Amino acid sequence: MSSLNLRPVITNDTDRKRPIPSPTLLSPWKFDYAPSPSGKDLNLLIMFHGLGDTKQSFFNLGKSLNLPHTAILSLQAPDPIPLMENPSYSWYDTFDPFFNPLPSPSPTKHLSKLLELLSILTLTEPQGLGWEMNKIHLFGWGQGGSMVLEIGYGLRMWKSNNIIQSDINNSISDVTGLNHSHQVPSQKDVMEGNKVDKSSNLGEVVEEKEKEKEKEKEKEKEKEKEKEKEKEKEKEKEKDENKKKSVKGENVRLGSITSICASLLSHPTTQMNLSTPICLFTRIDPRSAKGKKEESVLRRAFKVVRIVRPLTAISLRRVDGEGGEDMPKGKEEWMEIMRFWGQVLYREQNWGEEVYEVVR
Repeated sequence: MSSLNLRPVITNDTDRKRPIPSPTLLSPWKFDYAPSPSGKDLNLLIMFHGLGDTKQSFFNLGKSLNLPHTAILSLQAPDPIPLMENPSYSWYDTFDPFFNPLPSPSPTKHLSKLLELLSILTLTEPQGLGWEMNKIHLFGWGQGGSMVLEIGYGLRMWKSNNIIQSDINNSISDVTGLNHSHQVPSQKDVMEGNKVDKSSNLGEVVEEKEKEKEKEKEKEKEKEKEKEKEKEKEKEKEKDENKKKSVKGENVRLGSITSICASLLSHPTTQMNLSTPICLFTRIDPRSAKGKKEESVLRRAFKVVRIVRPLTAISLRRVDGEGGEDMPKGKEEWMEIMRFWGQVLYREQNWGEEVYEVVR
């Protein structure tokens, strides 16, 4: 009688443990990375520190959140702030050379590089790290909060640009294909290049005729190849059309974006209905003009927006509606953010325990 044995089965190996990013792969970004303590990297939380800070403090914050099955990637802003005692960095220009606040700061300075970073994170190995876009979550405070919102807002345009570039590449390959087809000799070229000398004997004439037949066969083969190329081009065009449709759909989105005391600096003029879920923690009074504008801009850009306001934002209202930019303090102020993450973080889809296969 044969014995039965149990062998553990990994239901989704790609979600178990992700490769640790190397400085070379994510260059030029400086970062700290920690895999999930559980050994199952189902989500990636990217941390964006505030103006004048560094990656280290937010790396520690990310780990202390202890989100289930979540790896932490803390980025450092690229622009050093001069004349500061401690190392301090900025995501975009906020002050002029005389340290006066800019009336309308632009967050687009490094936006394209951050979108390229997302591309590397989502590419398959070895070119990238194999993350799915909807399992990547962004968290930012102050200037970093505005930056993560701008990434979510710019992600759709970035995808469209990739498709446009793909169309350009296809056009270039089309031209290359046409150039190859021009290298096929015409009937006239064949005849002129293979004129039969009247003084030739019969054997030479037959040989020349055979060569002409061979060249005709080659031409037919080239035509067949061109037809195959046309079919391939049609398939590529169809793929690109499907990509364009996906840009308009709900598949192109991040897992979530959480911004602490920072607004979207861009001003969408139409209802965008972008699919990335947004959580905004703000201390600005909702009854103030600034509070109303902050919320309306977000809701014009994104379809799902949760506004979290501590009680102090309403009970301790200031005349100008400002409420400060302090990080959430204590369990009560973090509670709604944690609930938001509880709804958007990717969870295991298996039985919750180890699965075993019966083997003989």
